[in-house]
Amino acid sequence: MGPNTIFKRLLERAETRFGPRSHDLKIKVNGRDDEIPQTERNGEDGCIVYYYGKVRRDDDRLQFQLAHEAIHVLSGAIRREALLLEEGLATRFSLDVSSLSYRDSARASLPVLFKDALVQFEQLRATDQTIKALRLKCPCLDDVTPDLLKEFFSATDELANSLCARVPPDMHLRLA
Repeated sequence: MGPNTIFKRLLERAETRFGPRSHDLKIKVNGRDDEIPQTERNGEDGCIVYYYGKVRRDDDRLQFQLAHEAIHVLSGAIRREALLLEEGLATRFSLDVSSLSYRDSARASLPVLFKDALVQFEQLRATDQTIKALRLKCPCLDDVTPDLLKEFFSATDELANSLCARVPPDMHLRLA
């Protein structure tokens, strides 16, 4: 199964679990070896999902990367400086859809950004239903506020504010 098909299935799975996409984007999926996996805008109504091309033959790593990017497409904002909430959900979803044999090694080797975002996200004790309910009120995760996190998850002020902080713009340089 190719990367386009894998991504499409993962995006459908994310929509089933967390609600429909907030924007109907035309999506391209491409591998590239010179940069980290990410999703970028492609015109007004499109995006390109990039995966690290060298993992194309490693089904577990490819699925992990594409699952992570599926959450960013689900949200629809497509920003490098996503909220930590979105990074945490993307990381959790990536782990959830990973094979059991890959999950533990993937979790152990997470970059600092994803590890920190996941730890904070897990403190919400979010279920698929509460995330879906949040997204009914605020479809684009980029628009979530601390007050919404307190309302839907009874998050503390500190946790809600932290999860609504943006990933630093240079964080992609610190992932290695």
